[in-house]
Amino acid sequence: MEKLLITEDLSKNFVKGGKTIKAVEKVNLALDYGQTIGLVGESGCGKSTTGRLILDLITPSEGKVYFEGKNIYELDKNEKLSFRRNAQIIFQDCFASLSPRIKVGDAIVEVLSIHNIGKDKKDRTNIAKQVFESVGLSEEQMSRYPHEFSGGQRQRIGIARAMCLNPKMIICDEPVSALDVSVQAQIINLMQKLQKDMGLTYLFISHNLNVVRKLCRRVAVMQRGVLVEEGDIETVFRHPQDPYTQRLVAA
Repeated sequence: MEKLLITEDLSKNFVKGGKTIKAVEKVNLALDYGQTIGLVGESGCGKSTTGRLILDLITPSEGKVYFEGKNIYELDKNEKLSFRRNAQIIFQDCFASLSPRIKVGDAIVEVLSIHNIGKDKKDRTNIAKQVFESVGLSEEQMSRYPHEFSGGQRQRIGIARAMCLNPKMIICDEPVSALDVSVQAQIINLMQKLQKDMGLTYLFISHNLNVVRKLCRRVAVMQRGVLVEEGDIETVFRHPQDPYTQRLVAA
């Protein structure tokens, strides 16, 4: 079967103070449909930049990203809109990605409207209700503003916004790192259920190896923008080959 996602020599350089910084260097990844791969490494290693490159939120210095066989950097306007619908992201700080002036239910309806899902506003509101219920939130909560929710509830809103378009892939950028342990477990269980129900593919970016081990079957380890090791999660964790991976696991 064709891979859902393939990256080829994906690289990103930033220029700071006249110096070129290699944030991501020749990253090659492949995701099967319905698979979860963890992308791990310490802060600043290029994990989040990789996720944003895959979603075409930032422009690569070189390399290609193929989604269902098409290079996303060569898509026309209609194809790019379809890609946006099928490839979503959950941010670490959902609160920062929500407008404080828009009710959370209206934020979901707006996303549906942009992608022309639903016949009219009433229909889109009904879809939003179903999505809210699927992530453990109520219809009544749709009329509230972001500041009225706890951290765990906001992350559920972020998940709802990502999945309301019925995407094929979600980039999860440290989605539970700001939550306490009990809430982390609830969100992880929710993500696992949604994956099973919807056949989602996840690229799970995290520095928390315990969380990655629970959620992922494969893991890729990044150091200073370079993938230094990739493989089955139990094999990598029990018998790490790269010295950097060995230090991560030991820590």
